[in-house]
Parts: sequence; C-alpha cells; structure tokens
Amino acid sequence: MRKLFAILLFIPAVAESHAFTTNWQCTLNGKPTPLCDQPNTPTLMLRQWDISNGNCHDERPAASGQVVCRDGGKVVWEAVLSGGKLNGLERETRSDGAYHRSWVQGVQQGIARDFDKSGKLKQEEAYSKGVKTGPTKTFHPNGKLERAWDMKGSVEYLADGKLRNLQCAKPVVSPEMTRLCGYDGKPSTVRLHDSAGKVIETITYLDGSTAKSIAKGEGKAAVTYENKGGISTRTEKYPSGKLKSVATAKGTQVLSEKTYFKSGRLEAERRWDGERLAQETLYFENGQVALEKKRRGGASSKLVDARTFYDDGGKELVGSYVEEQGRWEGKRSREWNGSFAYDTLWFSMVPEGKMQRYYENGKPMAFETYVKGKLDGPATYFYEEGGKMTEATWKDGKRARAVTYEKDGSVKSDEDFYEDGSRKKVKGKKKTQKAH
Repeated sequence: MRKLFAILLFIPAVAESHAFTTNWQCTLNGKPTPLCDQPNTPTLMLRQWDISNGNCHDERPAASGQVVCRDGGKVVWEAVLSGGKLNGLERETRSDGAYHRSWVQGVQQGIARDFDKSGKLKQEEAYSKGVKTGPTKTFHPNGKLERAWDMKGSVEYLADGKLRNLQCAKPVVSPEMTRLCGYDGKPSTVRLHDSAGKVIETITYLDGSTAKSIAKGEGKAAVTYENKGGISTRTEKYPSGKLKSVATAKGTQVLSEKTYFKSGRLEAERRWDGERLAQETLYFENGQVALEKKRRGGASSKLVDARTFYDDGGKELVGSYVEEQGRWEGKRSREWNGSFAYDTLWFSMVPEGKMQRYYENGKPMAFETYVKGKLDGPATYFYEEGGKMTEATWKDGKRARAVTYEKDGSVKSDEDFYEDGSRKKVKGKKKTQKAH
C-alpha cells in the first residue's frame, strides 16, 4: 500500500476538537475521497489521510488538487495538494476560530495566522523553509498590536495603544522598536503603563540601554537610573523621599553600593573588585560601625579580615576568614537592557588563624586559633571581670587539654581528653599554682 500523504495534527487534550473525525465528508477536486482514521493518544490526536480516487488502500500515484472537508455541511478544512504534499494555503475552522497556514511542497512557508471566531486576527508568525523566523505577534480585538516578541526582545501595548512593556534587543521585533529603544541614535523617552493605563515608569533609552529611568512607587519617585560614561547609577528612595540606596555598575559588574536607614543615616558601604566583594562596612543607626570586612591580597584572595563592634564603639571580634566556594557574601548585578537586576548570593565564611573576642566592657573573652574552620592549637578564655578562666589546647576541632582556674588564679582542674571528648584522669584539682 502506498501512503499518498500524511498530516500530523497536534491538539491539546483540554482543547475542543472536531478535527479529522469520521463525520467529515471530504472531496478531492470535487470528488468524494475517504478518510483513514488512526488511533489517538491522551494528549494529542494523530490522524493520517490517504487522498485518492478510490479508497485507503489505493495504489495509484499521489494526488494533486483541492481538498475540501465538511462537517454537517460546514467547511472545516481546506488544502491544496501537489504530488500528495501540501502546497499552498491550508485553512482550518474550529468553534473557537480559524487557522491559516501556507505550504511549499510539504514545508511550511510564509505567514501563519490565527483568527477568533468572529474572524478577527489574533496571532501571526512567519516561517521560512519550515522554521519560525522573526517575532510572534498577537493582536487586541480592535485590531491593534498587543505584543510582539521573540527570545530576546518584546514590546507590549494596551488596547488603546499605550505602551505596557518594552524589552529592547536586536533584531527589533517591530519597526517602532527602533525609535522606542533609541537604536536610531537619538535618546527616546517612553512611558510604561499598568493594565489600568496609569503611568508606572518613565524610561529614557539610547541604543537599547537605559540612560535614565524613574519608576513610580506610592506616588513618589522610588528608583532612578542614569548612565554616564559607561557607568550606570541606580538610586532608590523610600516613599518618604529619603535616600534608600545608591549603586554603581559598569556593564554587568556592580562596582559599589551604599544603603541607608529610613532615618537617612548610612547603613552600609560596599565595594567590589571584579566579582568579589572587596570591602564592606556596616553601621548601627546611631552611626557607630557594626562590621568591617576587607579582602586581604586583592580579588584573587579568599582571605578576609573582619572586625565587629558593639553599638557603643567597643570591639567585639577581631579575626580572619576564608571564603568557601559556592556561596557569595554580598551582592552582584547583571544588566538587563541597561537596568540593574540584583542577585543576592552568599559565601560561607570559615574562620582561619587567630580569633579574638571581647566582652562588652572591653575585657577579653577568648583568644583562639582556627585551621580550616576548626579550633586547632592554643586557646585562652577569660572571666568577664578579668583574669584567665581556662587555657586549652585543641586539635582538629576537639579539645585535647584544658587547665581551668578559679577567679583568684588558683588551678581548679587540669585535664586531658580522649579523641571522643571524654576526660582522661584528672591530673590535679585545687592546686595552689596560680595563673600567670
């Protein structure tokens, strides 16, 4: 048996379908022709036709001409065949609308259009040699463009023609995008609207990038963007109008950032070296420094020196950390059509080397030594009033030796430990020896 031609039609299970049922009455060049019905699956229907002057098992050559199918007397499918292949305009009609496709010797070519049940254009796409080319376009019921988009860019309008959204990219998805995005070499100021037609953002584009933007939040300017000399600046304000943050970036790389409390006082300062956070200072709202971090040895170094403070300015901790791979500390940015888009990623900070901790009264709390995040080496712990409390030796995160002192300096205990942390025989208690 020779299969003269086949049509594969994919129909979602949730959609209403009348396609390729045995109720259809079809003709080829005005003469009745049969339908060979194949089994379907739950999510799509696969139907195969044999067009001939006889029946499904006809061995005669592939047919050519006009195929017309009717359902209850209504035309539901029309196509032109050439040697058994679709060649020309194909039209399908359903209860929810109509679908027009163009073919050249079995390969989709030209504009594919979808219409609603009243005959108004809903969507169109262009094909060349079976491959979709250019943007997809959808239309409002009044015939005006609703949206044009591809994988890179898009432009979207309300039914009254007001701009809803714009994502600049080349090649442009509509002729108007050249002007809107400033690809003609002239700055272009556009206003974006919400679904009710209210302006939500005003943006100035130049050559596809944001030169300046003002987004409206709670009736006041919330975010602005400026681009000068290749450096983009993002400024955000609280609804009160007070400054919330200022960040700078070059291309996709963030350079610096300052954030502020609602009171207007400085909250944080950050500076990047490449993709690594090079320096960071956090503040209490009273103006005292809460944290200072600085990378030691440039962008390639993973070692970070850190100091934390109490809110009266007294030091709380002094030490060094190593960044473990996989989690960023701080922020970096990517640029999307000239606008900032922040990804917050975290780096785990692993203690390394000497670590000093202090009580709020300024007296030392503990001096410790870390290796790869674990206590390893000598450590000394102090009473809050002053004086040694314990001298210990650690190995790979486990306590190996500990001498504990009374507040008067006399030895309270002198102990060794097994690897599982249990105590060996106590070497001495209540010795008259005092801490030095």
